[in-house]
Order: sequence, then structure tokens, then C-alpha cells
Amino acid sequence: MKKKIALFTTLIIILSLFANISAISADDQQYGNPGLPSDFSYKLPPPSVDKMEAVYAGDVTYDELENSANSHIYQLPQYNASFAASAAKYYNFLTAPQKQAYDSIKYAADNFITGACDNFSDPRVILLPSNFTADDLYVVMNAFNNDNPQYFWLAKGYVIWGYPNVLGVSIQSMYYTTPAVVNGVTNNYGAADRTVINAKQKIIDDNIPRLTANTSGKTDGQKVRIIHDNLINAIDYDWNGVYPPPSDDNNINDWIDYNETHTIYGVFDPQKNGAVCEGYAKTFLYLLNYEGIDCYYETGDALDVNTGKSLGLHAWNIDKINGVWYNMDTTWDDRGNGSTIPLYYMYFNIPYSVFSIDHKLDAEFTGSLPKSEAIKTDADYVWSGSNDYTMDNTTLIGYSGVGGNIVLPSGITIIGEPPYFAYAFGYANQCYLLTSIKLPASVTEISDFALSYLQNVTFEIPRSVTVIGDYSFTGGYNIAIKGYTGSYAEQYAKDNSIPFIPIYDYATSSITGKISSYNPQNAATVKLLQNGVAVYTVTIPAQAGSGLVAQTFSFPSVASGIYTIEVTKQGHIKYTLNGVIADGNLDLTNDSRANIKLVTLAAGDITGDGKVTIADLNVVLNNFNKSSGLPSVNSPDITGDGKVTIADLNVVLNNFNKTQTAVQY
Repeated sequence: MKKKIALFTTLIIILSLFANISAISADDQQYGNPGLPSDFSYKLPPPSVDKMEAVYAGDVTYDELENSANSHIYQLPQYNASFAASAAKYYNFLTAPQKQAYDSIKYAADNFITGACDNFSDPRVILLPSNFTADDLYVVMNAFNNDNPQYFWLAKGYVIWGYPNVLGVSIQSMYYTTPAVVNGVTNNYGAADRTVINAKQKIIDDNIPRLTANTSGKTDGQKVRIIHDNLINAIDYDWNGVYPPPSDDNNINDWIDYNETHTIYGVFDPQKNGAVCEGYAKTFLYLLNYEGIDCYYETGDALDVNTGKSLGLHAWNIDKINGVWYNMDTTWDDRGNGSTIPLYYMYFNIPYSVFSIDHKLDAEFTGSLPKSEAIKTDADYVWSGSNDYTMDNTTLIGYSGVGGNIVLPSGITIIGEPPYFAYAFGYANQCYLLTSIKLPASVTEISDFALSYLQNVTFEIPRSVTVIGDYSFTGGYNIAIKGYTGSYAEQYAKDNSIPFIPIYDYATSSITGKISSYNPQNAATVKLLQNGVAVYTVTIPAQAGSGLVAQTFSFPSVASGIYTIEVTKQGHIKYTLNGVIADGNLDLTNDSRANIKLVTLAAGDITGDGKVTIADLNVVLNNFNKSSGLPSVNSPDITGDGKVTIADLNVVLNNFNKTQTAVQY
């Protein structure tokens, strides 16, 4: 058995260092979010992620492992369920046996760093729970890799002992150092590896302040943006990390250089300043963990947006701001120092439905990871001196923020100033990401083209704006204007066929009006409808009397909004008044229009079919001069005087062929 384990020592080391990778180049692919305007065509860096991969050491029994003099056996530490509360995220997705294996791997790795374990590069075997499978171990190893960017030195290859039931696993450092032989005694590998790792860890520690600069005293949202910017500004995508060295390359330094582009070390070492997507995303996780902000490292497929096919394994993050999860891809926001605008926010905290167009999560964890459709609010990421807005005195001429819902700062008086910079929010900036723009009350003018070529954006315009150019919104798609009723913005929206969303001065309003109808002995019903549904109802009660009477109705307290008023009464045609804006105290009797000042119901619809027809006339004629035995419902006694007379006949004839009355407010 000793020979068997010794034979695999070399195999373990080689495979751990030269693990096969699933990086796929996309040199000939054009990909990225299809929602971008054509001006945003660009080549994104190809995806390149190393997954944890297994190598089988062959069949072995528990006794052989435990009794081997050359193997360092790690017994399982007692499982502690409370560890889940403080552990990294993927740990919490595992089963109890998988968590036990995770605990053991972490225990072994920590012991190596502290020096409690030597001979780290020997085939150290970590015993696993009973009935453990290779699939279980694959999930555990990748969960451990996803959770722990601080173990940058761990090789991606791991060795499985036992098959089909997996009894143990061996892991190693990627910084394999050739042992020195002195007087026939071999120095242990562990100490040599630790020396390299500790030196590299010091470089990481020394450079944390550089990558977290300006985060002190900031909110979580501000920290996320600062770290996003610091990371992108600090490094460039390292194209040397896309493909591993040739399989016959025996220079260990070539392999180490390649492997480090997939770790946080490639980012933190100022002599390197380069990484592939895996290094970007792990560093983002590492830094947000450092700042105490919730974050996941995620892996999956980068997708060709035209075909939906995978372009290779890719890595990104999700982060949590104000209790909401957002999607983040720092790699694809980095256009490189050669770009005219090297720092973008196109993949900065965007909704899952947009992000998933070109990102597909790995299957093993996709059901557990948070997925949010929240739209970010620009103000969460802005701080004094962030320079999101380019100004010319009090005229806004440019924007370069993170997008989402933005509130422009007070003091701006004009949006855009042609020809100096007509496209204040043109899509040459970050405007693909905008969802709403709220202008401050200091703005009085929106210049031509200032808000042009924007898509899916709502513009909130204050009453103070009295000048809007004919071409201010040219080229816009699926846009809307939100403003106060009676404002210049409302009239502009109507004149230019732009959907208008009213803003109300009052949370609650009142509505009063007056109706004219026959026979007050029958009650009338008045409803306020929204989207065809009655939200408020009042009844004008029955009272003594007859003939044509005027009666008042009142809604003393309703939510401000736009309503349809619907009035119904037995023997009368329904009346509807559409588009009534309730914002404050609305008294319809003060309206200059006669058909609104006094709502007149057309009588004569005895049958209740919504119109006055020959059927109604026949009912009157068949009951003419009757004063007893008349029905209480659908009565031909329209006037309510107790008998059917010429007056009732005249009402029907005067309204003959009339149908439901609909008036626009």
C-alpha cells in the first residue's frame, strides 16, 4: 500500500498544478447585451473559468488509507450546525454530509497555512462521510472554491480515493516546490510552499488599501461602486490567462502565471495587475467580504445573444444593497485602458431578466441563488465628488453615472445646451441603463436633443419647466413624461403624443357634483372607476316627489388619481364621465361645460337594455292611463307621479334611440 500511495504522489502534484480547464475563446464571436444601441458594438473579453476537477486515484479501502504511513489522515471534525450562520454562502446550500466534508477541507487548508500540517504536497487524504459520491464531492469542492477566494493558492485539481464510494480526497498547493535533498534527507514540501504563499498573502494584504481607497464612511451602495471602479481602474483583462500553457510545457512558472490570473493574486500584485473573469469576480467577492457587504461569486455560461449557445465558462457576482440583490459583471464593465471610456456600468447591478440574456448560471446552484428584478436607484451610489454630471455653469451637458432611477441634483437650470453638448443624456454615455430621470424644480428649460434616443425611460418634469424643444425627445422609444396636471409638461406630452403620467399635489381629494333625473323616489348610484373596476360608490337616496329633479352627490375623501364617474338609475340610460382628475377639492358644478356642470340622465330606458327603443315605447303605450297595478321595477311611470300619462310618453319620444352617454372630462 505504501508503494501505491507513493506512486500517486507525483500524479497528484502534477494534476493539481496542470488541471484541465474549460476556458473557451470567443475571438470570432460578437456578444454582449442585445439591448445596447449599435454604437455599443464591442468585443468583450472571452470567458475563462477553471472549475474544480477530480482525478481518480483508484480503488482503495478505508483500512489501507488509515494504516498508510505515507498518508496524513484528517478525521472529520464534529459537525457544528451553527457554522452555517457565519459561513460563506454556498455552504448553506449543502446537505449535512456535504457540510461535513466542506468543514474537513477548510480545517485541513487552515492547518496547512498555520503550520499545523507539514508534508502538504504529499498525498494527504481527507476522510469523507460514508456513502459519499463523486458527485457529492464535486458540489462540495466547487462550493468551497466559490465561497473562499482567500485560498488563492489551492490547486484546482483534487484526487478522489476510492470508487465507486468515495472514501477520501487529497488537495494541494499550486505552488509546488521541488524538495531539496540534504544528506539523504528530503525537506518537507509544506514549509517551502507556505513561505511562497505567505509572501504572496503579504502582497495582497499590503494592497487592500489601494483597492478599497475612498470607501471609509461610505454607504454600502457607494462602497460597491467605488470597489467596482477601483478594481477596473487597477487592472486590465489578462489575455494570457485565457488558455493554459501547452501540455508539454514543463516550466512550472508558466503554469503558476497562468493559474494566478484566475485568482485574487493576479489583481492584488502590482507587478501583475491582470486577471481573467474568475480573478475579477473572486476579487470583487473578497473586497466586499472585507467591507462586510453580502456578495456571491457565480459561475456559468457566457451566451451568444444571437444563438443562445455557450461561449464558455464565465464568472460574475451578485451583491446586496439595501436588502436587494443585484447582478454585477466587473469583467465586462472593463473596456481596457485603450478604450476612450474604459469604465462602464452596463453590467453594474442590473435586473436578472436583463443580465440572464447573456449569462446563464451553473445548474448545480441555480435554484438556490437569489434572482432579483429590482431597478437600482442612482442616488444609492453617488457621493460628493463622484463627478457623474458634467456641467457648464448651471447647464447639464453630460451624465456618466450607474443609471437606473436617477434624481438630478438641485441647481441645474437647463438640460443640454446645443451645439456645445446637445445630447446631455445621449446614449454615448451610460444612458442605456436609465429607467427614470427626475428633474429638480430648478430646471426651466429642456433643449433640443437633450433627452433624445433614450429607450424605456420615464421623465419626471417639474412645473418650473416652461420651455421644451421640438426635438428634445427625438428618437425616443417607449418613453413617458410624468408631471403635474395643468403643467407645461402635460400639454407638451399631449401635443407630441407622449404618454403622460400625472403627479398629484394631494394624497386625498374630494369630488362633488349634481345630477338631473326623473322620479326621485328611485335611488341613483354614482361610482368612481379605475381600469373598469369600481373603487368608490355613493348612493343618492330615494326621496318623496316626482318629475325632473336635481340632486347632489359627494365623495368626501378619495385617493388622488384619474377616475371614470359612472351614474346609473332605474329607467335611465347610464352616464359616464371619463378622465376625471381628482387632485384636491373638485366641484364639477363649477365646470364651464353644461354636460359636466349638471349631469343630465336620459330617461326612458324602461327595459334596462341601455337604450331607448320601440320596446320602451310599447311598455308606455300598453300601460297608458293606468294608475294601479304598475310594476315597482321597470315601471312605465317614468316621472313618478303614480300614473302613466302623456308626460311619460313624451320622455320616451324625446330620448328615442338614445344610448349610453359618455363624456370626456
